This record gives sequence, structure tokens and C-alpha cells, in this order.
Amino acid sequence: MVRKGANLVFTTSFGYMDVTIDVACRDTDVVFMHCSGYKTAENVATYLGRMCEPRYPSGIVAAFPIPEVIRGTNAFTLGVRSVNPAAQVNVFWTQTRFDSGIERDAADSLLDVGADLVAMHQDAPAILQAVDDPGRFRTFGNRFDIG
Repeated sequence: MVRKGANLVFTTSFGYMDVTIDVACRDTDVVFMHCSGYKTAENVATYLGRMCEPRYPSGIVAAFPIPEVIRGTNAFTLGVRSVNPAAQVNVFWTQTRFDSGIERDAADSLLDVGADLVAMHQDAPAILQAVDDPGRFRTFGNRFDIG
């Protein structure tokens, strides 16, 4: 893009951060904007959308088997199986946006059948509390609204 005369370049992935910095140091007359990175230079700035805003409505629908959530679950499963083809992914639909009791029961049920990892897309901290056994279980997800 620089060779073709661009004077403003947006690099759109965290993985482009180092290359963006390298090219920016070489082509100091071009302004670069890098998405989600943390490195900057005289002619490099970073940007990222306010991801918290779309997270709220996605949290509303996450516990329900709608196409958006099914696509996300399928992508998660493909990612897991890319490193462990024999892995099983078990899904527990809570059918609620925020219910600590149901969410805790769901996490406990998954742990009781031997889950190594509990992923979530919920609003309550119940899943985090269920896996709060240092060194034993891991968890992550899109929503962690813990006061």
C-alpha cells in the first residue's frame, strides 16, 4: 500500500503490530493506525472499538440457542479440536441471561462429568465461583461482569 502511494494505512489485526512498526519506521511520511496493538511510534497510533457496547446485547442472547450463539459455540469447538482432535465440547443451555443458581448448577454439572475447562458467555460470576479451585480448573468467556 505504501509503495502504491498510500499516506494513511490501517492495519486491522493484533498480529500485524510488529510489521506495522517496522514499516512505519522505514516510511516515516506515512501515518499508520494499528488495531488493538500496544506499540506506537511517531507515525503509529492504535485504535479499537468500544467492545463493551456490543457485549451487552450478546450477553442477553448468549444463553439461548440462537444462530449467533451456535456459530460462536461451533467456532469454539473447532478451535479446541484444532489442538486436540479428540476433545469433546459439552454445551449446557441455561435459557437465562442472569441467574447465579442456574449458572452455578450448569458449571457444577460440567465439572462433575470431568470438564477440564469451563467456557462461558454469562453475566453472573457463578461460573467463576464454581471453578475457584486453584490449579484444578480453568475458565474464560466473553462476559465477566463482576462488581
